[in-house]
Amino acid sequence: MTWKRQITKVRALFARRKPVDDLEEEVRSHLRMEEQENVDSGMPPDEVHYAALRRFGNVTLAQERSREMWVWGFWETCSQDVRYSVRQLKRNPGFTAVGVLTLALGIGANTAIFSLIDTAMLRSLPVRDPQRLVVFKWTAHNSPSTMGYYSHMPCPSTNSESRPPHSSGSSDAGGEHGCSFS
Repeated sequence: MTWKRQITKVRALFARRKPVDDLEEEVRSHLRMEEQENVDSGMPPDEVHYAALRRFGNVTLAQERSREMWVWGFWETCSQDVRYSVRQLKRNPGFTAVGVLTLALGIGANTAIFSLIDTAMLRSLPVRDPQRLVVFKWTAHNSPSTMGYYSHMPCPSTNSESRPPHSSGSSDAGGEHGCSFS
Protein backbone atom coordinates (compact mmCIF):
# COMPACT_ATOMS: atom_id res chain seq x y z
CA MET A 1 0.00 0.00 0.00
CA THR A 2 1.13 3.50 -0.66
CA TRP A 3 1.72 6.00 2.08
CA LYS A 4 -1.09 8.24 0.73
CA ARG A 5 -3.62 5.44 1.25
CA GLN A 6 -2.33 4.91 4.80
CA ILE A 7 -2.76 8.61 5.58
CA THR A 8 -6.29 8.50 4.16
CA LYS A 9 -7.10 5.55 6.42
CA VAL A 10 -5.82 7.36 9.50
CA ARG A 11 -7.84 10.45 8.63
CA ALA A 12 -10.98 8.39 8.06
CA LEU A 13 -10.51 6.70 11.42
CA PHE A 14 -10.80 10.03 13.26
CA ALA A 15 -13.13 12.00 10.93
CA ARG A 16 -16.34 10.04 11.38
CA ARG A 17 -19.17 11.57 9.31
CA LYS A 18 -17.59 13.44 6.40
CA PRO A 19 -16.29 10.44 4.40
CA VAL A 20 -19.59 8.61 4.95
CA ASP A 21 -21.61 11.60 3.73
CA ASP A 22 -19.29 11.98 0.74
CA LEU A 23 -19.67 8.30 -0.11
CA GLU A 24 -23.47 8.46 0.03
CA GLU A 25 -23.44 11.51 -2.23
CA GLU A 26 -21.15 9.74 -4.69
CA VAL A 27 -23.43 6.67 -4.83
CA ARG A 28 -26.45 8.93 -5.44
CA SER A 29 -24.51 10.67 -8.19
CA HIS A 30 -23.68 7.37 -9.91
CA LEU A 31 -27.31 6.28 -9.67
CA ARG A 32 -28.50 9.60 -11.17
CA MET A 33 -26.03 9.14 -14.08
CA GLU A 34 -27.35 5.58 -14.65
CA GLU A 35 -30.92 6.88 -14.54
CA GLN A 36 -30.08 9.60 -17.05
CA GLU A 37 -28.53 7.03 -19.40
CA ASN A 38 -31.70 4.92 -19.08
CA VAL A 39 -33.90 7.94 -19.88
CA ASP A 40 -31.71 8.82 -22.87
CA SER A 41 -32.01 5.26 -24.21
CA GLY A 42 -35.83 5.58 -24.22
CA MET A 43 -36.69 3.46 -21.17
CA PRO A 44 -40.15 4.01 -19.62
CA PRO A 45 -40.00 6.44 -16.62
CA ASP A 46 -41.34 3.90 -14.08
CA GLU A 47 -38.47 1.46 -14.82
CA VAL A 48 -35.60 3.99 -14.93
CA HIS A 49 -34.74 3.91 -11.20
CA TYR A 50 -34.95 0.11 -10.78
CA ALA A 51 -32.89 -0.54 -13.91
CA ALA A 52 -30.23 1.87 -12.63
CA LEU A 53 -30.12 0.01 -9.29
CA ARG A 54 -29.82 -3.35 -11.05
CA ARG A 55 -27.00 -2.09 -13.24
CA PHE A 56 -25.13 -0.36 -10.40
CA GLY A 57 -25.32 -3.45 -8.16
CA ASN A 58 -25.70 -3.79 -4.42
CA VAL A 59 -25.40 -0.26 -2.98
CA THR A 60 -24.64 -1.41 0.57
CA LEU A 61 -21.92 -3.77 -0.64
CA ALA A 62 -20.32 -0.99 -2.71
CA GLN A 63 -20.35 1.30 0.34
CA GLU A 64 -18.82 -1.38 2.58
CA ARG A 65 -16.04 -2.08 0.10
CA SER A 66 -15.26 1.63 -0.11
CA ARG A 67 -15.15 1.90 3.69
CA GLU A 68 -12.79 -1.08 3.86
CA MET A 69 -10.37 0.82 1.64
CA TRP A 70 -10.55 3.88 3.89
CA VAL A 71 -10.05 2.32 7.31
CA TRP A 72 -8.51 -0.66 9.01
CA GLY A 73 -11.41 -2.96 9.85
CA PHE A 74 -10.01 -4.09 13.17
CA TRP A 75 -9.48 -0.57 14.53
CA GLU A 76 -12.88 0.56 13.30
CA THR A 77 -14.56 -2.34 15.10
CA CYS A 78 -12.54 -1.71 18.25
CA SER A 79 -13.44 1.97 18.31
CA GLN A 80 -17.13 1.11 17.88
CA ASP A 81 -16.91 -1.43 20.72
CA VAL A 82 -15.18 1.06 23.04
CA ARG A 83 -17.79 3.75 22.33
CA TYR A 84 -20.61 1.27 23.00
CA SER A 85 -18.95 0.10 26.24
CA VAL A 86 -18.52 3.66 27.50
CA ARG A 87 -22.19 4.41 26.77
CA GLN A 88 -23.28 1.32 28.69
CA LEU A 89 -21.01 2.13 31.65
CA LYS A 90 -22.43 5.67 31.81
CA ARG A 91 -25.92 4.20 31.86
CA ASN A 92 -25.24 1.97 34.91
CA PRO A 93 -23.04 3.85 37.41
CA GLY A 94 -23.52 1.23 40.17
CA PHE A 95 -22.33 -1.57 37.94
CA THR A 96 -19.44 0.62 36.80
CA ALA A 97 -18.38 1.31 40.38
CA VAL A 98 -18.48 -2.38 41.31
CA GLY A 99 -16.54 -3.30 38.15
CA VAL A 100 -13.86 -0.68 38.75
CA LEU A 101 -13.54 -1.65 42.42
CA THR A 102 -13.26 -5.34 41.51
CA LEU A 103 -10.58 -4.61 38.92
CA ALA A 104 -8.67 -2.41 41.38
CA LEU A 105 -8.71 -5.08 44.09
CA GLY A 106 -7.73 -7.81 41.63
CA ILE A 107 -4.87 -5.81 40.17
CA GLY A 108 -3.67 -4.79 43.64
CA ALA A 109 -3.77 -8.35 44.97
CA ASN A 110 -2.04 -9.67 41.88
CA THR A 111 0.69 -7.04 42.20
CA ALA A 112 1.20 -7.80 45.89
CA ILE A 113 1.45 -11.55 45.33
CA PHE A 114 3.84 -11.15 42.41
CA SER A 115 6.02 -8.77 44.46
CA LEU A 116 6.15 -11.30 47.28
CA ILE A 117 7.02 -14.19 44.95
CA ASP A 118 9.56 -12.04 43.11
CA THR A 119 11.27 -11.12 46.37
CA ALA A 120 11.15 -14.60 47.91
CA MET A 121 11.72 -16.91 44.96
CA LEU A 122 12.82 -15.19 41.78
CA ARG A 123 15.61 -12.92 42.96
CA SER A 124 18.96 -14.19 44.16
CA LEU A 125 19.48 -14.59 47.87
CA PRO A 126 21.37 -11.74 49.54
CA VAL A 127 24.46 -13.84 50.23
CA ARG A 128 27.89 -14.00 48.67
CA ASP A 129 27.94 -16.51 45.73
CA PRO A 130 24.25 -17.58 45.89
CA GLN A 131 24.80 -20.07 43.03
CA ARG A 132 27.06 -22.11 45.34
CA LEU A 133 24.37 -22.75 48.00
CA VAL A 134 23.43 -26.40 48.46
CA VAL A 135 20.24 -28.00 49.78
CA PHE A 136 20.81 -31.16 51.85
CA LYS A 137 18.35 -33.97 52.33
CA TRP A 138 18.63 -35.49 55.79
CA THR A 139 17.22 -38.50 57.60
CA ALA A 140 16.91 -38.77 61.38
CA HIS A 141 18.06 -42.00 63.01
CA ASN A 142 15.97 -41.23 66.10
CA SER A 143 13.13 -38.77 66.39
CA PRO A 144 14.12 -35.66 68.33
CA SER A 145 12.66 -35.04 71.78
CA THR A 146 11.42 -31.51 71.34
CA MET A 147 7.93 -31.88 72.84
CA GLY A 148 6.30 -30.93 69.51
CA TYR A 149 8.10 -27.62 69.05
CA TYR A 150 10.43 -27.10 66.13
CA SER A 151 12.29 -23.96 65.24
CA HIS A 152 12.39 -24.38 61.46
CA MET A 153 12.70 -28.06 60.60
CA PRO A 154 9.67 -30.32 60.14
CA CYS A 155 10.89 -33.45 62.02
CA PRO A 156 7.97 -35.88 62.53
CA SER A 157 6.76 -37.03 65.94
CA THR A 158 7.78 -40.32 67.64
CA ASN A 159 4.58 -42.14 66.50
CA SER A 160 5.98 -42.91 63.04
CA GLU A 161 8.71 -45.37 64.01
CA SER A 162 8.17 -47.56 60.93
CA ARG A 163 10.29 -45.36 58.69
CA PRO A 164 12.93 -42.79 59.57
CA PRO A 165 11.83 -39.16 59.53
CA HIS A 166 13.29 -37.01 56.78
CA SER A 167 13.13 -33.48 55.41
CA SER A 168 15.23 -30.91 53.59
CA GLY A 169 17.22 -28.06 54.96
CA SER A 170 20.02 -25.69 54.17
CA SER A 171 23.66 -26.31 55.08
CA ASP A 172 23.33 -24.85 58.61
CA ALA A 173 20.36 -27.08 59.64
CA GLY A 174 22.71 -29.92 60.75
CA GLY A 175 22.41 -31.75 64.03
CA GLU A 176 20.34 -29.22 65.87
CA HIS A 177 17.49 -31.70 66.44
CA GLY A 178 19.48 -34.90 66.65
CA CYS A 179 19.18 -35.50 62.90
CA SER A 180 22.10 -36.52 60.74
CA PHE A 181 22.76 -35.90 57.04
CA SER A 182 22.81 -38.72 54.57
